[in-house]
Amino acid sequence: MAENSGPLWCARFPCTTALDDLLPEFGDSCRAFISQMEKGGATVSIATTYRPPERAYLMHW
Repeated sequence: MAENSGPLWCARFPCTTALDDLLPEFGDSCRAFISQMEKGGATVSIATTYRPPERAYLMHW
């Protein structure tokens, strides 16, 4: 049975927002960048740090 894309797919292939999910070197660079932005008064909100390949495929196509 075919299924339309939508919220069910988001729940089936969840993304993460944790910097710990990034590769170590890149995560460290992100932390440093975010720290400098916050020191400058910016408010940082992370939308996604990791998207599973299945979800990336669905969002791309």
